[in-house]
Amino acid sequence: MKTRGKSWTRSGLAVLLWLAVLFLASAPVLAETDTDSDGIPDVAEKAGVSVTLNSTTTPSVTVPPCATTGLTGSARNACLDYKTQDVFAIVLNATTAPASPVPGVTTTLLPTDPLAFMEASLPTWGVHYLTASTTVSNYSTGAVNGRTVYTDSYMTQNAMRFTEDNVSTLSSGNLMGLTTWGTPNGYDDTTIYAYRVYQWVTQVSTTPDITQVCYSTTSSPLNSSTQSTQCASPTNSTFMQNLWQNIYLRCTMAHEAGHSMKLRGTYDQTVGYHYPTLTAAVWEGTWSSSIAYTPGQEVLDPNSNSTFICTAAVGPVSTHPANDSTHWTATGTSWMGTWSSSTAYSAGQEVTISGTTSTYTCVNAVGPTTTSPASDSIDWVPEGIPTAPSIMNQFVYYTSKNGTLTWYIGNRYASTDKPALK
Repeated sequence: MKTRGKSWTRSGLAVLLWLAVLFLASAPVLAETDTDSDGIPDVAEKAGVSVTLNSTTTPSVTVPPCATTGLTGSARNACLDYKTQDVFAIVLNATTAPASPVPGVTTTLLPTDPLAFMEASLPTWGVHYLTASTTVSNYSTGAVNGRTVYTDSYMTQNAMRFTEDNVSTLSSGNLMGLTTWGTPNGYDDTTIYAYRVYQWVTQVSTTPDITQVCYSTTSSPLNSSTQSTQCASPTNSTFMQNLWQNIYLRCTMAHEAGHSMKLRGTYDQTVGYHYPTLTAAVWEGTWSSSIAYTPGQEVLDPNSNSTFICTAAVGPVSTHPANDSTHWTATGTSWMGTWSSSTAYSAGQEVTISGTTSTYTCVNAVGPTTTSPASDSIDWVPEGIPTAPSIMNQFVYYTSKNGTLTWYIGNRYASTDKPALK
């Protein structure tokens, strides 16, 4: 009996051990903690990450952990913080001469820090800038190859990638940047058409009746007259190079980055996952004292024969828009009524399109032509107001004999957004 008892005890233990092994084998594996949801686990961000992209010839970048949390600016960009998001971006500068000679440029048109506006717009983020030191081939162009900055058994995180195109011109298209919407872990490479940006700024700024060019130095402007600006004559070559290179190209980079981070909470078929450059104004015709207006509606003030965009709910009220800067902002254009294919238009003139609620401002002399302003983004821009709330919104405006024209450029990173990286 004793022998049997011992034998039964051994058999029972064997069964229990077998069941324990089976349970452990079938138990779910606990995922790593990623407090800030940036695709890099806390354990890695606390230890630091060494990034070697694609091949042994690619420069290796080591990003250490932050000594303390809550850093901002350049100090934050130099380290990893497991409590706030970190994003890596590869920037591939052009290595050949641009389409045509550009003063002060040999190959790349991009500024020294092309992600400066993105960094300034996301001060609590760590924006880690990677660049190829020799050739573009250092970072291969596959969906993932050459972009993986962290990977383990649980998660993988890729970098965004921006490739400069300095040979495509406005004659071949009018896009300044092109990104497939998604997150860095999708196939969302970005092309920056740097030469087109140079052409655009130069072309518009050298229109015969343009007398002054300005850009904002403060955020979220609604009215150029109340903003801090830098202005100069379009013949000032130093000023103009700073405008297209350090202002417009950096805004384009920030704008395109928005496509890769799902800044918009819900998908929109027009702007993807990030905010549109403008909330288009809705044309309401001639202003009336008996109508209540809401932000974004545009009217013609019959007293001044000028157009205004509502910026704060107002009405019914007897005060004309021209006398009410609290609720209205002037477009600074010359009103021409309904667009006609038989009319020649000049910069500064504004029209509406029959059967629509949209208005457009001419930025280059054009017409007569059968091409509608809605299909001609080189010679016409839509009227609109910035999307709010936002923490970055650079703008450029041109003063001419016909008034002031304003363009809003760059992305709008709303303070309420929770960007997605993985």
